[in-house]
Amino acid sequence: NVQAAFGCCGVKGPGDWADTPWGEKAENVNKLPVSCCVTLPSESCAADEAFVSGCGVPLLRYMDICYDIVLITSFLVLLLQLVSIILSCCVARALRERAYENIDNE
Repeated sequence: NVQAAFGCCGVKGPGDWADTPWGEKAENVNKLPVSCCVTLPSESCAADEAFVSGCGVPLLRYMDICYDIVLITSFLVLLLQLVSIILSCCVARALRERAYENIDNE
């Protein structure tokens, strides 16, 4: 779960859950999801047992790191493909020249 993994609750904070379909259920009024709790209880937890910071900023930082990794990996794959194309062209040219040399020697 994102909230448990990042140690956060809601997007901006625990109050975000009040206006969601989960928070509007009668049994969930003044409660938070289990994933918001510092120590995981069995069903739900009160606001004083929950993480106080929201998940928006930590999640964006994590996505920035992942974006950088994907960008660098994509660039390296592109570079590898370009080197492969250049080497393939060199091999094809060498084979073609060798074929012409064999024809001239016969």
